[in-house]
Amino acid sequence: IQNSLNQLSASGGGDGPEAVTAALYEANNLNWRPNASKIVLLIADAPPHGLGERGDGFPNGDPNGHDPLVIAREMAQKNITIYPIGCEPALSGFINARAFMVGLAEITNGHAVSLASSSLLAEVILGGAAEELELQKLAQTYENDLKIAREELRGGGGGVVDESEVVGAVYRKLKSSNIQTVQWKCDGKIADGRSNYFSKNAKLSEAKESILKTEGVSSPEIPSGSFRSRRLVSDHEGIFKASSAAPTT
Repeated sequence: IQNSLNQLSASGGGDGPEAVTAALYEANNLNWRPNASKIVLLIADAPPHGLGERGDGFPNGDPNGHDPLVIAREMAQKNITIYPIGCEPALSGFINARAFMVGLAEITNGHAVSLASSSLLAEVILGGAAEELELQKLAQTYENDLKIAREELRGGGGGVVDESEVVGAVYRKLKSSNIQTVQWKCDGKIADGRSNYFSKNAKLSEAKESILKTEGVSSPEIPSGSFRSRRLVSDHEGIFKASSAAPTT
């Protein structure tokens, strides 16, 4: 991966938001194996175009017409989990970026993580992969138990069974079996009370409209060049957290 990245060079730009939507589009259209555990690590220090941040060179969003929230839901349908990794302190210099990152994670049942140092990246990758693999194994066990429970409740007949009874039977079996799985825990997970603007709206334009209706503005005026002022806004909303990550069992 490092050798491939070393061959790349950056040019253009000039504004804060980046081509996050283009990255999601490319990831969504990879040739994924249907039965694989599918994880996307979205590493970013800026929000996508069209989020309402000041100075956006593409204020109407992705120039190719793609929508990041639409893409995220397509990825969720394919069981692709997004782990947004926000590079700090740059990401918190934008008003809506952290809420957007958490919204992507919520749509695809992933986790958004704040990353202050690249030395933590390997732990983030390994922790996320370990959790997804464990959840996949648990899901396979669960599906098999559902089939068995349905057959038992039918009693050998071909009648329709109450699905709530099926789920209850499987739940009791799993609970009595004391099944344990690996769950990734870290201090740097991002929680954001404004993420529902993005996780509950189907399109980015709808999310922006919801922000405008609720808060009056999509990107409050903050003195230019003042990261400290922006950070204080984030602190006030309870969304700025210390960054560290470590996978645990």
